Amino acid sequence: MILCVTTASSGPRPEPLDQFGAYADVYDLVYEDKDYASETSFVERLFKRHRIETHRVLDVAAGTGGHALLLAERGYEVIAQDISPSMADRTREKASARGLKLEINGGADMRTLPLPATPFDAVVCLFASVNYLLEAADLESFLAGVLRSLAPGGLFICDFWNGLACLQAHERVRVKEAGDGARRFLRVSETELFPMVNQAVVSFRFVSLGESRSASEIRETHRVRYFFPLEMAEAVVRSGLVLLELVPFLDETRAAQPSDWNVTLVARRNEE
Repeated sequence: MILCVTTASSGPRPEPLDQFGAYADVYDLVYEDKDYASETSFVERLFKRHRIETHRVLDVAAGTGGHALLLAERGYEVIAQDISPSMADRTREKASARGLKLEINGGADMRTLPLPATPFDAVVCLFASVNYLLEAADLESFLAGVLRSLAPGGLFICDFWNGLACLQAHERVRVKEAGDGARRFLRVSETELFPMVNQAVVSFRFVSLGESRSASEIRETHRVRYFFPLEMAEAVVRSGLVLLELVPFLDETRAAQPSDWNVTLVARRNEE
């Protein structure tokens, strides 16, 4: 996932309302090779590893539903939310096509999670979506909402860009060809780091490989924040959650290391 903008779009900048509308049009094509099944299995292993009986799951910043739909197929009661109405619409379309029933909410800001009528056994926020929380207060508000949303003993799972790896190993420019048989394009991403504020600006160009490539070019600029493991651990503890572990994304068999680009954090709400 190096230098690809985060999969989901629940970011802390609500204007315009659907700032990810254009990106939603190409999102699933860009990530056609993303292994959502393995990532969902990783989340399930973390559920079992920490002995939680999981039924209700809140997927925050769910993007176009890659993880939420698989969780629903595997028998979980899922609520998926994203700040982008366009992303949520695509999740609904895919859920309908697959005959799945789950609640899907667009225009939902991750900083203001509502108090649920029934608390969740787990809250997940995947594909480094927390990196859209640019300010310390944004992260604090999000974690407070996570705590409110969880049942006693419930798990919080998120992954984030590891600042230690970003500063050592980021690539400024990446190019990828993507698409299906009917529509192919070239994605060019350029990333500039701003180490004094722990942020990165990722600029995308999606250029059609068809005859009218200039007419179908899409440009997106996303500002994100990378976090240092100790910084995230301390924020989680301050929120009232109990930190359980920091592991590499997709590998729960070892502790996270400075070179791991994506780090997964697992925390629990105390039993009450």
